[in-house]
Amino acid sequence: MKQLCVRYGFTRLIGLAALMAGCSGGGGSDTSTGSLSVAVMDAPVDSVSHLFVQFTGVSLKPQGNGPAIDIDFSAPVTVDLLALNADNAKMLLDSQSVPAGAYNWLQLHVNASLDGHLDSYAVMQTGGMQEVEVQVPSGELRLVSGLTITANQETSFLVDWDLHNGLHDPIGQNGVFLRPALRVIDMTQFGTLKGTIAAGLVSAAGCTGDPTLDNGNAVYIYAGLGVTPDDIDSKDPDPVATAAVKQNATGQYTFKTILSPGDYTVAFTCQAKNDAPTTDDAITFTQPMNVSIVNGQTVSANFQ
Repeated sequence: MKQLCVRYGFTRLIGLAALMAGCSGGGGSDTSTGSLSVAVMDAPVDSVSHLFVQFTGVSLKPQGNGPAIDIDFSAPVTVDLLALNADNAKMLLDSQSVPAGAYNWLQLHVNASLDGHLDSYAVMQTGGMQEVEVQVPSGELRLVSGLTITANQETSFLVDWDLHNGLHDPIGQNGVFLRPALRVIDMTQFGTLKGTIAAGLVSAAGCTGDPTLDNGNAVYIYAGLGVTPDDIDSKDPDPVATAAVKQNATGQYTFKTILSPGDYTVAFTCQAKNDAPTTDDAITFTQPMNVSIVNGQTVSANFQ
């Protein structure tokens, strides 16, 4: 089991569940508590084979003038983000006991700097599967603003790290940079979007994806109905999520992701490899579909 130290400006004992065990420290009487779970998955990117990120802990900032609550892992947790999806998200906190109340924000902490150590690193598809360091600006990921932990209840978040939008390989610089392009899903309210892509769409003229390598094909998801799809370029409309299209054991091209309840526009492109997140790129999309995600339900969007 994994140990954590939970610090409130000083170290104190907190009860842990499932994956965690407590660490001893200072005193003080406990208030009412709720539980917090945090898991992580990713939206895949085509330029790397593996992307390892080393997580070191979580912080919560209570409303008011008090210090942040720092939950330090006793040993860093290294996760290959490219191995994760909606079906096998990695649990970082599992029913962690924390004081009930209102919080300003929730953060994840990572070891990811260009310091000569491969604590966080990418395995590039080019250059003979070269391993290069990954830097996350400030080493902190601000996930949620304005959350409330309710006494005797579970609060659970799934973090989708959109690597297509977040990963940059600057020309002439060592290492790669991973921006916090994060989508946070409240796992008490979510639905599933899945679908199939006709084989002719992934092999049409002009496609940059390679169906045999399962890369370059993606579904882009936009907030709201009737949105005209556009590439990722930091200008509206940018997708709130992307989902990789992969060929399954029966030969079908499929995708699947988790979304918060609401209305969305969904479109497929076979040119995702050409979509650089810092530039305006001429990406061609299929005719978009409107979908409405309802809590606890699965919605299909099949592109023929």
